[in-house]
Amino acid sequence: MLDYTDSLTTEEATKTAIVLPFVSRVLGYDVFNPQEVVPEFIADFGIRKGEKIDFAVMRDGPVQMLIEAKKIGEPSTWRTPVNWSGTSTSLTHASAC
Repeated sequence: MLDYTDSLTTEEATKTAIVLPFVSRVLGYDVFNPQEVVPEFIADFGIRKGEKIDFAVMRDGPVQMLIEAKKIGEPSTWRTPVNWSGTSTSLTHASAC
């Protein structure tokens, strides 16, 4: 596996080199289809309204996954599980640093 640590100095570099290829090649979503992968997705989380999330991954309409990217070494700001939709469907927070 290649070590990109020295090259991934920004969040955008992480999205381009790690997140989008993972979503495309591993998960099989079309990152160029805005009905499947929505950049800068605006979501409401409890009392926090209008939160911008780096990517929402959709399947046939509903959100399947939310992805918030950070540059290598920068901690995630998500600290608690999220009940985004108000339904029994739960979202899982994953972090790769």
